[in-house]
Amino acid sequence: METLVAQSAKVEEIRLNIPKSYRRFPDYDGSLPDVPKGIRIVRPEEDWGPATKVLATAFDLRGEDCQIAFCDDDNLYPSHWAQKMLDAKAERPDDAIGFIAEDIAVLTKEPVVPTHFPRAVTARKDLTYRWERLKQQIKARQLRAIRGKPPRIYVSKAGYRDTLYGFGGALVQPDYFDNRSYEIPPVVWAVDDIWLSGCLARQGIGIWAVAGEKIPALSPAHYHDGLAFDEIEGANRKQANLACIRYMQDTYGIWKPAEAQ
Repeated sequence: METLVAQSAKVEEIRLNIPKSYRRFPDYDGSLPDVPKGIRIVRPEEDWGPATKVLATAFDLRGEDCQIAFCDDDNLYPSHWAQKMLDAKAERPDDAIGFIAEDIAVLTKEPVVPTHFPRAVTARKDLTYRWERLKQQIKARQLRAIRGKPPRIYVSKAGYRDTLYGFGGALVQPDYFDNRSYEIPPVVWAVDDIWLSGCLARQGIGIWAVAGEKIPALSPAHYHDGLAFDEIEGANRKQANLACIRYMQDTYGIWKPAEAQ
């Protein structure tokens, strides 16, 4: 949160959405954390899972001409994070903007016919990165500790992708999420990136991946009861993501395998 307060962009408000009750934590007593000055805690009635971080705000600001930058709560964001997305949005006003974005085929292992062009290009892991990664792995073993990977640029050439990821951050508009965006099925509610991306895709909204930005550093919170490591309603993260993809394919006819087009 301190990295969000320190953004160089002119930000009207920073919200931390904390539902009044959690599906993931049924014993939550409603207590609130201490937050830095400049953070406003908002208490939505509904818990839409991790997607609450943007869905609650989008619902509240429906009809307003504004931008919503959203992100995960276990990363550290550079001071130019919001401004760089705003600059990209000014050039591509009809698209959602993201730093870390991927194609559905990465998860399904099946090619999907793209709907927007040009496509983004993923940066290669060069020798410098591989050397830094090797040193980090050796140090982690020596200290018997989990450490985040060295920072690296993720997208080398800007373009469209199928999915955006909250850990890199994204920029959207409130009206990108209609009523159906809040009707999240069982199991699927536990994963937000694929669900939110599908909500955009079924409305024809492109996801533009900005080039040249490094993957944000992890905060210690990433390893403390992290959602990515949980099994919810009998499904781990990979299984829930695949369930979400199948739901979007079957219900809205998006992300169909290439041979089915």
